[in-house]
Amino acid sequence: MKQKGKMIISTIMGQKISPDLWMKWIRENGFDQIDFYGCFPLYSPFSYKDPQMRKERLSGWTKRLRKEQLHVFSYTPEMRNFPLNLADINEEIRKETVTYCERALEDGVSLEAEYVRVNGGYRYLGLPRERAFDQLCRSMEILLNKAEKENICILIGPEDWDTTNVLDGCHQTASLFEKFQSPYLKIQLNGNLFLEGKEPAAWYRHLFGGNIKAMGVRLQAEEFDTELKMLKEADSLLERIPWIAEIEGENSMARFMASIKESICRLGNNLGGDIQE
Repeated sequence: MKQKGKMIISTIMGQKISPDLWMKWIRENGFDQIDFYGCFPLYSPFSYKDPQMRKERLSGWTKRLRKEQLHVFSYTPEMRNFPLNLADINEEIRKETVTYCERALEDGVSLEAEYVRVNGGYRYLGLPRERAFDQLCRSMEILLNKAEKENICILIGPEDWDTTNVLDGCHQTASLFEKFQSPYLKIQLNGNLFLEGKEPAAWYRHLFGGNIKAMGVRLQAEEFDTELKMLKEADSLLERIPWIAEIEGENSMARFMASIKESICRLGNNLGGDIQE
């Protein structure tokens, strides 16, 4: 059986499940890599602005993850909260977001991660896309300098509209990539765009090639098998790159934890921790 891309579980589910429990489920089902999601209660970057406090907190996590033999593929700082926005026309907000992401790059190094994932921000109603894109580029110039200094790569790419409406497709992502020919800038695909039939994965394969390092996807527990099958059939590229899976449990409180556990188990049973053929 030929191994292809790795399946990586995001710890965003840790918001409602104890670390002991989700680590147990992940290890039991053969996974050895995670996306460490920076949010409460695991680690909230909003709570630790002092560099030394952040290092001490993350040092504890690094030791624990080593003990569990879990490698941090990527670190994802929480960026869905207002007013975090790398494309904001309000300079105070944009600069604060840049500072927040610079800290995230430092945190990624502390976690021994390969990548730090950021999103492209959003533009306000009536604001031309070009203006927001220019603001994003100003932010990325600073972040890529910081990434080079810390020797860690940034993962960025198209996202759902509830996360960004600046980088919401292949064309916008290509414009950013063309502007910054940096070895520290890598592409993350959005599997949900393919599930919704908005864009073909082949566009990205032809444009970005080896600079595509992962695909992020939110899998609904209720539609898990259908979504997984659709993605595997979408393009051969998707079977050759790591998938960062955010598993969304069922809405019912009685079923939430059970649905998360079942989804992790099904990924492990069907894929053995890898995307295989």
